Amino acid sequence: MTKRVIFRIETGDFNRGFPITLEIRENGKLCAPEVSGTLVEFAEIPTLYQEWKQAYYAWGQDENCRWWRRQIDVPPTIVTHASENSEDRVRNAADKFEQAFNKWLKLSSLEDIQWTLSQTVRGDEFVSFIVQTNHSELQKLPWELWRSLSQRYDNFEVALSIRRVPIRKRLSVPVKILVILGSDENIDIQTDWEILEKTLPGAKLTLLKQPNLGEFKEKLRNQPWDIVFFAGHSATHPEENDARIWLNDQTSLSPQNIERDLQKAVKNGLKVAIFNSCDGLGLARQLEKLQIPHIIVMREPVHDRVAQKFLEHFLNSFAKGKSLQQAVCEARENLRDLEDSSPNASWLPVIFQNPEEPPLVYPKSPFLNLLKQLLISINRSKKLAIWGMGSIALFTLAFVIFPRFQGMLKPDSGRRSIGNRLLIQANANLDKQKGVEAFAKGDYKQAIAHFKSSLIQQPNDPETLIYLNNAQAIKNYLKIAVSVPIGSNLNVSQEILRGVATAQDEINQKGGINGKKLQVEIVNDENNTNIAQKVAQELVKDRAVLGVVGHNASNASLAAAPIYQKGGLVMISPTSTANNLSGSGNYIFRTVLNTKVMAEALSDYAVNKARKTKIVFCYDSQAPDNVSFKDEFLAAFVSKGGKFVPIVCDLSTPNFDPTVAVTGAINSGADGLFILSHIDRLQAAVSVAKANQNRLALFSNSNLYTIKTLETGQQAVKGLALVAPWHPQVNPSFAETIAQKWRGKVGWRSATAYDATGAIIAGLQQGTGRDRLQQTLHSPGFTVPGATGAVTFTPSGDRIGNPVIIQVQSNGSNYEFALVKD
Repeated sequence: MTKRVIFRIETGDFNRGFPITLEIRENGKLCAPEVSGTLVEFAEIPTLYQEWKQAYYAWGQDENCRWWRRQIDVPPTIVTHASENSEDRVRNAADKFEQAFNKWLKLSSLEDIQWTLSQTVRGDEFVSFIVQTNHSELQKLPWELWRSLSQRYDNFEVALSIRRVPIRKRLSVPVKILVILGSDENIDIQTDWEILEKTLPGAKLTLLKQPNLGEFKEKLRNQPWDIVFFAGHSATHPEENDARIWLNDQTSLSPQNIERDLQKAVKNGLKVAIFNSCDGLGLARQLEKLQIPHIIVMREPVHDRVAQKFLEHFLNSFAKGKSLQQAVCEARENLRDLEDSSPNASWLPVIFQNPEEPPLVYPKSPFLNLLKQLLISINRSKKLAIWGMGSIALFTLAFVIFPRFQGMLKPDSGRRSIGNRLLIQANANLDKQKGVEAFAKGDYKQAIAHFKSSLIQQPNDPETLIYLNNAQAIKNYLKIAVSVPIGSNLNVSQEILRGVATAQDEINQKGGINGKKLQVEIVNDENNTNIAQKVAQELVKDRAVLGVVGHNASNASLAAAPIYQKGGLVMISPTSTANNLSGSGNYIFRTVLNTKVMAEALSDYAVNKARKTKIVFCYDSQAPDNVSFKDEFLAAFVSKGGKFVPIVCDLSTPNFDPTVAVTGAINSGADGLFILSHIDRLQAAVSVAKANQNRLALFSNSNLYTIKTLETGQQAVKGLALVAPWHPQVNPSFAETIAQKWRGKVGWRSATAYDATGAIIAGLQQGTGRDRLQQTLHSPGFTVPGATGAVTFTPSGDRIGNPVIIQVQSNGSNYEFALVKD
């Protein structure tokens, strides 16, 4: 996961200084409070940059210098004096500017900004830096020279931005690229085309060579493009607010001349504009207004060899999986190899991007993934001789047949069962095993008998009850699926399955849904994003599946949601709280409350009831729901007068030491400790509680509302306050009924899974098609009674409701989750 560091520089000038504000975001949300500073007045900066620019232009006019990609005269404000030592003059001017630039930053009031950065962002993690400003003089500066940051952070790269706009979709195969080769007077741009052709796998390239204006506009607006690439002559106007490109030797145009065509291209999915041409800041300013998410230009005039080397290294890195910003960073480093003959070549590339956009990566070809798997299989085989001609045939089949064969692959991954496969192996008795065997053979009468016998022996086994109902509904049924992490978190899986099984058993005992019994297919996704995507694809292809309850962890739900949305299959997660699941599409819902609602309630409790105002946040930065909760809690906590103590406490860090983290929190004056971890890695959070030894007040969210927390934490988690969507005392009648059914207390996951299944049942009672179910759930009047209250969804698919505060209390030697009453 990439952190994004944004420096917002407001109105000002070099004679008075600039106010500057630091934002640090992770997964789109603040992960530290904003802090401010001041860039002091330093009038020499624009003057020294202009002196370097004059020297650079003079070197460019030297008769020994190769042509650069520029078609207009040197601006009158640039005084050039070509001479034998023109390269030395550029280097001397560059050294003076770089020293002054870093002196300016060092003199500025940036202590709070740099301290917050050092406490929140590790030096070894890739960081996406953005300078957000509409000040043209600041946009000219090569911010990559910021020495204190470039020395601390590996792969330091800075993008520019002016405004924030909604996020666009990611790139997908095939990547559609419109390539424009413009005027080539005295320059070599054919090489750019050759680099593009050989470098980008899975790309669909369309070439326009010196097109006329009509041809260019027609192609731009009437076909969807992911990337537009231009090579040729260009230049920024002297007033710096516009620029021109030369389509051919007679025709030039400004982005303003094709504004409507570019707007249509953006609407059709344009994500990247690359201008491998001269002096492109004016181009970037115009294109940025049109909300193109990613723009790459050259800051000043650029020579052929520099432009081509940049393009080659950028595309190579981008195609190999590096993000766009990382790829530019690596290409910039390679340009340093040319600086003996092309001074300051590494200063030239500039990125403009929307700060809201996640890192942009080049998509991997499904075919290449298959080929990789085949290679791995071959390499692992000890009988290499056997592969001989057989392996060649296999590769031939993959190359020729795979595109047609992909849609015909067998849909069952072995992770799904309606009763024909045993998914939960733990404590499986003989009757359960025989029931599964009979079900697989189609002997449903014997399966029913064995499942009933198994439930007498193990009445708290939800898998068996679901299979029993499925066997009884084999002739006339409606089918849904539930996806749970059996392989990685059995306790949580069984909690969810108990809620689903209860709802299924209730409706089938009443005769089913309009006379048809409900069948539930259980899926094991292990809370793994790749597996979640695979089973989601299978479920979408299985037209009998009308809806899905799941997934559990937010990372799994976020990975699967786009597949369900594209396939038109309703997904209702009972447990995924990450904010960015909201708005994933109109087929995506959840019955758990979202992070913002629960964070607001917990922050209010921490400040106004627990009276804790200085909190350290320990969390797993690799878990999306952790990141969402951290952002929302800190924002709400600070707004209520609380203070975030910026101690780095990331449970996902290799060799994480909970004792060091707790000691740092105490020494920093904290009075509270927020502990949070991925649902499959609760022991990390419990280890922090144990290191705390009840010294600081503990807070968490519903992830820790599980029996494992009580069993492993015991005295260490006593007093832990957490927020959850439900507690048995919220609905005593339901809690008592379900406790009797399962011979023990159940948690909130059973309640929200019951509500998710109940919502699908209520929707199917209005109509049994996938689209009809989605329309019913989204209808303004839809509501159904549930364990956690009335189930109603917002337009974004979120659940409407109120959370509760729960605290770990002791009852003798036992520990329990008790409801904190108002």
